[in-house]
Amino acid sequence: MLQKAHAAASSFLKIYDAQRQGKGKGRPADAEQDLLRAMVVFATAGLDAMFKELVREALPVLLKREIGIKAFESFIARQSEGVGPVDHKFLAVILASQSPRESLVKAWIADLTSGSLQSVAAVMKTASALDISFSELIESAVERDALKGVFDARNQIVHEMDLEFSKTSARRFRKEDEMKGFAETAFLTAAGFWRRWSSGSLRRLDFFLSALVGAPPPSRSPRRRCAQTAGWRGGSGSARRAGRTAPCGSPRWRRGGCLRSGRGR
Repeated sequence: MLQKAHAAASSFLKIYDAQRQGKGKGRPADAEQDLLRAMVVFATAGLDAMFKELVREALPVLLKREIGIKAFESFIARQSEGVGPVDHKFLAVILASQSPRESLVKAWIADLTSGSLQSVAAVMKTASALDISFSELIESAVERDALKGVFDARNQIVHEMDLEFSKTSARRFRKEDEMKGFAETAFLTAAGFWRRWSSGSLRRLDFFLSALVGAPPPSRSPRRRCAQTAGWRGGSGSARRAGRTAPCGSPRWRRGGCLRSGRGR
């Protein structure tokens, strides 16, 4: 999933580079900026799709092992003690099912995957459901603000055509380095989430997760495994300035870096 998102984002950037060749440092045309916009949209779509597929496939397995049970209990409590009247239709469906617990799990999965996962709050909610602390995923306020900036830009592009209505509906000017940084941050977040999944208390699920992505289970430290996102040709985004390293242990976002999904260096 991330592999396909990365390939799509990279192709938009390659087309942009080809169109800008020989044009110097002048302002990119709107059509050229659209390629950068598409790059960011596909990067965030990859993050969205990865989270949701993990929820669909992994959440039932986690709950059977009593992992993330507190978040599950909180979801049930919200359904029965929410603001306003109790949802009697929801209760009727659950109580009439052959397996009320299984029905509740399906309802929770539907709740987590029904909306667009394009905000910091949505990422926090999904990470919690998968028993991952948001502080483990986003280590500082700077990184949180960077991720918020990615989602803000994505939503402006998707929902508003990137128009600035206060300026006679002119489109926002998008700088190349800024947009590369947005895509970089999206892929960094996805890679960091996956690395967390491959380590620590959840390592006993390696075989399940490997089957999910179609790769062999890791036989060594996850930091030595290569991620599809590790070779992103991003600019000098906040994640790069933070000096974080790729899951395979190399500096992230090196031009021409590692793109060999499932293989270590």
